[in-house]
Amino acid sequence: MPVFLLPLSPIVAGAAVGATVLISGGIYYYTNDKIDGWFEAGEEEGMKVIEAGATFLGEVGDSIGAGLETIGAGLAEIGEDLGSGALVVIRGAGRAVIDSGENMFDYIASKVSPHRVEAVTAITAMLFYGTTAVIVFKKIKGAN
Repeated sequence: MPVFLLPLSPIVAGAAVGATVLISGGIYYYTNDKIDGWFEAGEEEGMKVIEAGATFLGEVGDSIGAGLETIGAGLAEIGEDLGSGALVVIRGAGRAVIDSGENMFDYIASKVSPHRVEAVTAITAMLFYGTTAVIVFKKIKGAN
């Protein structure tokens, strides 16, 4: 049988005490403490080695699939946390805008209240001046 060195052998070498079996892509690979490397075997021979008491490390594809599922679940949790955090920030920003508007109104009202009559007179006069300026401008524009 040809000797096949599995790329994952450094990872599983620690578990290779006695005979060890690993399945990758439907192909059985086995080794023992006296062999340097992994032997490729068919399903029947691999099952015989497992039945003889070899340590079975499992299928590489299953382990990778389980790992990817765990990573996916972790990413989903991160996404949910980011979404919740963004919503809290947006709600806080909306409340801050409303509070600052109320505070600005209260500040202006407190500064203007001692001069209420003068302020109303000035605002009314500015309204009249502005309206007059618009009317005069439209008359001049229409005259040409």
